[in-house]
Amino acid sequence: MKISKSKLTRIIKEELNRVVESMGEAGLAQDVAVRQIVRAIQINPHLTEEYLNAWETMTSGGDPQRAISEFSDAIGYESRGGGIMPDRGSEQAHLMSVVGGVRFMSRRVKPGVEYPTVEEISEMVTTGNEEARQARATAAKRPRGRPKYGPGGTHERWN
Repeated sequence: MKISKSKLTRIIKEELNRVVESMGEAGLAQDVAVRQIVRAIQINPHLTEEYLNAWETMTSGGDPQRAISEFSDAIGYESRGGGIMPDRGSEQAHLMSVVGGVRFMSRRVKPGVEYPTVEEISEMVTTGNEEARQARATAAKRPRGRPKYGPGGTHERWN
């Protein structure tokens, strides 16, 4: 049976739409902004409250710039302006990168999309932490073997 190119593209688009619709809430977990906020909270758990406040501002239809400035004020980041970069490895450099992550999230939040609430984000973070803990525990239980011919290589020696 032959299928024309246009018919094939139509079939593919229909299937893609069906899959996207069936993803529902699982599709939101794959959204870039959602993954970013969850990962940011996992990396900086001491800033959880600030991240969640910024997330609520961004997803409630508020001004993303306001969310960024409120987040910056909450964590104590002060921009030096004029293109002056903070010293490498300093606290200000770390805070600048954290604020950059919030800027990234604010650009990825799409208007009109139903995003997870603050409580759902918190649940995703704790679930992700538990999964990571379980993965580390199973990796630690695996027996560690030694290569047959030592650590150098796997080739046999010729006599």
